[in-house]
Amino acid sequence: MLVTDIGAGKVNIYRFDGDVFEFIASYSGFGLPNGIAVDRKDNIYVDDTSHNRIVVLDQAGNHLIDLTYPNDGYSSILFKPYSVAVDSKGTIIEAGSGNHRVITIQDISLSMRVFMPVVKR
Repeated sequence: MLVTDIGAGKVNIYRFDGDVFEFIASYSGFGLPNGIAVDRKDNIYVDDTSHNRIVVLDQAGNHLIDLTYPNDGYSSILFKPYSVAVDSKGTIIEAGSGNHRVITIQDISLSMRVFMPVVKR
């Protein structure tokens, strides 16, 4: 079970063994953690709304990468991300509350720092 703690700016990871929830890990450093999703490899995707990024953690809560966009001169493409999902192919679907956009992110290698391309207007 994954729990975003908005007040403390962290995500707590628990495992349920049938009787008891066992605390596994916690990752802090979020400004405002909101949406959360898990891919088929058990990587955890967390929207950090106030830092305009998606933080990717492994199932033990270790930081893998930040997915973020540079500013495109109008507003960041990933502006106040709020709701994230990952489909069976690994495509990330993200909804931003600051710019009212839904974007998809495909073919991401979780072994490098990622900056998304700038959208031309």
